[in-house]
Amino acid sequence: MNSELKRFLIPGVLIGAVHSASFGQDSLSTGSMWAGAVGIEYSVATNDLPARAEWNPDGAAFPGDLGKLGRAAEGFVEDARQLGGTVQHPAGWFELVDIEIFQIPPRAASGKYLAWVTNQWAIKMSFFGRSSFDLDALKQPAKKCVVLLPDGTRAAEKLVQSKKAKVVLTNSLPLAHSEPGIIAERHVSKVASNSLSWLTLPICPVQWDPLAQEFPLDLKRATSRAKEQILSVLGTEERLDLKLIDLMHYVPIETLKAAKLPASEHQHHWVLTFTFVPRLHNVYMMLDGTILPNSTQPPRTPRSTDN
Repeated sequence: MNSELKRFLIPGVLIGAVHSASFGQDSLSTGSMWAGAVGIEYSVATNDLPARAEWNPDGAAFPGDLGKLGRAAEGFVEDARQLGGTVQHPAGWFELVDIEIFQIPPRAASGKYLAWVTNQWAIKMSFFGRSSFDLDALKQPAKKCVVLLPDGTRAAEKLVQSKKAKVVLTNSLPLAHSEPGIIAERHVSKVASNSLSWLTLPICPVQWDPLAQEFPLDLKRATSRAKEQILSVLGTEERLDLKLIDLMHYVPIETLKAAKLPASEHQHHWVLTFTFVPRLHNVYMMLDGTILPNSTQPPRTPRSTDN
């Protein structure tokens, strides 16, 4: 057994090593990832809920350990399906750039609405290739995702194709060829937003290496502060429900240049986006708990991929 994975043993369960049941009538979607006409759908079996995925953000601490989940996901990048790029890259080619904590929709694969599926959550770990040189014909970089429940149960993967596509579905990209001594260019995170300028974000005093450190924020407390921020700006007492927490990796290049600081010492910055319904208001928060001043603005467009 991989020595790194041994660290995630809990009574009777190996974090990240338990595959959910395969797709079927009693499965629930936990997101998707697309590269042009080809995509990957992720799902978990209904019998994995609610014990492994339940979280009430208003009343309980987040049940998962993001540090352990990130390290478990890294251990499964090797056998996760790759989209984008022109060749099949080894696991070491990828780095974790985005973590989404989201509510699982209460509709089974059969189309049946499941009223009991409330406050059920999943975590999607997105890994992008470290180089921007390998882009496919649609300018898509190499990427992989691992979807987990808070206890480490891994979602099943299914390769799918758009019904409108006329290409042949394939997952047999050739293996990458690397020359000895060649070091891949570090990939710049593909995070995107219409509300933030990632290159000029302030330099947060707290950084986080998800593959080596514990997560520095209490997500329950941070969610409560984010909700209070929205209510104070709106001046109302309306009900707000957390829909998504998105942790996005970034490097504030322009801010670092202005401060004459080396980028090599600032490779582990993350910003959190808390999205609440019904109005889809966002709150942006740094790892030290600082709420950015351009928070509470609803997103102008949805994210380009995934959920």
